[in-house]
Amino acid sequence: MIVLQSIKSSPEGFRNLLNCLLQERDLPNKTINFDESSKLDDNMCAVLGALVKGMGYSISFANCNELLKASLSSNGFLYILPTSLPPTISSEAIPYIEIERSDYNKQSKKTLDYIQHYILLAKHVPKISEQVKEKLQDAIHEFFANAFGHTDCSRVHACGKWDTSNNKFHITIVNLGNTIQKNVNVFLSKCLSADDAIKWALEKGNSTKTNDTGGLGFSIIQEFVEKNEGEFYLISGEGMLYMDGKEKFFSKIDSLFPGTIVNLVINLNDEKKYIFHSEDLSKVNFEW
Repeated sequence: MIVLQSIKSSPEGFRNLLNCLLQERDLPNKTINFDESSKLDDNMCAVLGALVKGMGYSISFANCNELLKASLSSNGFLYILPTSLPPTISSEAIPYIEIERSDYNKQSKKTLDYIQHYILLAKHVPKISEQVKEKLQDAIHEFFANAFGHTDCSRVHACGKWDTSNNKFHITIVNLGNTIQKNVNVFLSKCLSADDAIKWALEKGNSTKTNDTGGLGFSIIQEFVEKNEGEFYLISGEGMLYMDGKEKFFSKIDSLFPGTIVNLVINLNDEKKYIFHSEDLSKVNFEW
């Protein structure tokens, strides 16, 4: 039995959550329990959803505090669980969604709508021109597309959170499938470590796609995070990247995560206007 306490959307929070959950991954009955003291950042539902749907975990809310239960109800996460709670998705929530591989072609528009409405059109997101918005949309959408094109996963899970205390926005995208390390090593015919494989994947233009261009999603997001002074996390296998503004930190998690987690944190205190160099020479904040 696993009891989750305070799980924050931070490098240490992701590490603690994964180490806690994956230590019991081989047990026949894996139950995640919340109690009266439990706290969970909403975007972490993307990780829990992946483990429930993909690895046979179950979740018990028998002793959960009402505040947490209301939060997980308001973003729609409780819909995936056996529950009698009525649907009450809040207009202020960033809803939990799942995109199935079998429906991806039909749901690609749903994915784009989710990115546009809940991420790029959110009222507190920094000022972004239409051209830059399209570029960021394509980069975020590539995280969904790559999951189906690279990892052999059956679905992608996503969820977000407004962090009003720190004025930040978090969006988390998760899949269970081939890790970045496995894909890169097969592609390069090498034996890179998880960290080195992630470093390779982050380089502009690097991609394991063989019949299409790729590798732009990570590059674009990294550039935006640098200028926005935001954060970016990438977890795959036993490797973890944490990017804070321009600084990059690579570390190892104790338990191998059988897939990939992407977490983008947008700094909402950013007052810059993001436009292309070609749009206005006098106001260049973000360009390729």
